[in-house]
Amino acid sequence: MISLSPLRPLLSAAVFLLFNSTLIVPVQAQQAATSIAQSTPAPMPVPTPALWKISDTDSEIWIFGTIHLLPPELEWRSPLVQQAFAAADSLYIEAPVGDATPESMQPLIRRYGFNHSGSPFADDLSPTARTRYEEVLQFLNLPPETIDNFAPFRPWLAGITLVTIQMQQRGYDPEAGVDRTLWQEAKNRGLKLGYFETLEQQMAFFGTLPPAEELAMFEELLDWILEEPAMVDDMIDAWKTGDIATLSQLLNDSFGEDERTKATLLYDRNRDWADQIKKLLAGSGKSFIAVGAGHLGGEKSLQWYLNELGIDAVRQ
Repeated sequence: MISLSPLRPLLSAAVFLLFNSTLIVPVQAQQAATSIAQSTPAPMPVPTPALWKISDTDSEIWIFGTIHLLPPELEWRSPLVQQAFAAADSLYIEAPVGDATPESMQPLIRRYGFNHSGSPFADDLSPTARTRYEEVLQFLNLPPETIDNFAPFRPWLAGITLVTIQMQQRGYDPEAGVDRTLWQEAKNRGLKLGYFETLEQQMAFFGTLPPAEELAMFEELLDWILEEPAMVDDMIDAWKTGDIATLSQLLNDSFGEDERTKATLLYDRNRDWADQIKKLLAGSGKSFIAVGAGHLGGEKSLQWYLNELGIDAVRQ
């Protein structure tokens, strides 16, 4: 097994997208990859993911930790989750991914995900990394010409696409993710819909990485795909049982000593979301908040920042 420390931010980003961001593989990235043989996952027990509650005299807010890709057949709702969501009059998620369209995503992908250097990033890989890249494509049952298909991409977009392909081959589907499912159900019920970030904000987390650093990260991600494929499965197992301590430790390990990326992808966003939740609590009604489970455990979690604001989030 490879060492996850010190970790490059793109490896963190791969884990981040699964547990902490609704921005899972833009439409154009999916179109660039060729058809993939899908595996059939084994039946899974009904999970009991974690849920928190905050309230005052006229407000009730539930905070649910989500996973952004899941097996389509997995029933993830516990009775408590179902009850809380059924009673809600509003839903808040990270970003309005359920309403994303090719037309709305294309400008963002061109700005943050496309390579404007004039040459494919694969040309800049070291000989060892180029061989590793070819090994990853073979490992994922993708043809060699996938390198050409990914030529317009920046390394971060190519890397995230490869990770998502790997997850899909293991039976996980972005369309079955908790956020997308709840968003659509909330729309059908006529609930008030809200979000904490725009799609452009989420895309910019990755699109502003320095080129040299980004390429080095991609090379490490290739190793991770080949040598650490079970780590995400371990995280999902922890999520299904509500084991936030284990999930947080695994996520923290994925960041290693990279405090800068942790601050960008987790701490700063948790602080901002806590401020927004405080304003929501000052109003009235029943709200259901669904954000990536990685934000709800470990140091400087969303609940920690809420507590700093004098708001107690109680695990149910």
